[in-house]
Amino acid sequence: MTNHIRITSTRDVPPLLLKELRTIDPMVDLHYVGEGSWVLGSVKWTWPRYKEAFGLLATGNLRTRGAQRLAELGLHGFAKIASYFIVGEPDGRIVADFREREHRYRAGRERMFNEKLDAAEKGDRDKETKAMIDEIEAREADSYANFFKGRRSFYMGRNRVH
Repeated sequence: MTNHIRITSTRDVPPLLLKELRTIDPMVDLHYVGEGSWVLGSVKWTWPRYKEAFGLLATGNLRTRGAQRLAELGLHGFAKIASYFIVGEPDGRIVADFREREHRYRAGRERMFNEKLDAAEKGDRDKETKAMIDEIEAREADSYANFFKGRRSFYMGRNRVH
């Protein structure tokens, strides 16, 4: 198994590690950018990603080889999720970290979705409640007019105290 973006590098990703990462997200890549640094990112080509990466490369102000490598990956749609400094080979700690990040991301999106759903339902309930109150007030106005039609006074009764 190889990365989606094939750029020559001095180090390759262990295939089993990449396979485990892809069980979490099939569009993820892990690239070595030099000096012990690895970057994990999602690959999806979009115009804004390309434009940003092209602008970075065009200015030539990238101070490190890692930053230049990241911009080159960006031309192919790479968006960084996390970076890791690793002595030796990358291992399962990256998978564990990515799994945790993905869980927090999904939980946050689910929470935001539920909040929006609750707000929409509350808005509907407010509309329904307002419509019900308007209907009751309209009926009461008609009832009041019919009930007291032509009367000037009426007897309410008195409580007698013994």
